Amino acid sequence: MKRFSVMLVLFVGIGFIGQDLQAQDQLPYDNGLSTYHSAPRYRESESHPLRVLAYVVHPVGWLAREVIFRPL
Repeated sequence: MKRFSVMLVLFVGIGFIGQDLQAQDQLPYDNGLSTYHSAPRYRESESHPLRVLAYVVHPVGWLAREVIFRPL
């Protein structure tokens, strides 16, 4: 009876370990790689000419802030 109890505990323990390993880092079954990380939706406000200019000017302003206004 003791041997049966030990075997039962080992069998159940191995079963639980296997379930934990299978559940890690898996994609959902209904989604593939192409839909799992889809791009955000396009917004019309991102095409405004001033917004496009801001994409270019922002790094210059950030660099000026770090160099001029926050010196070591």
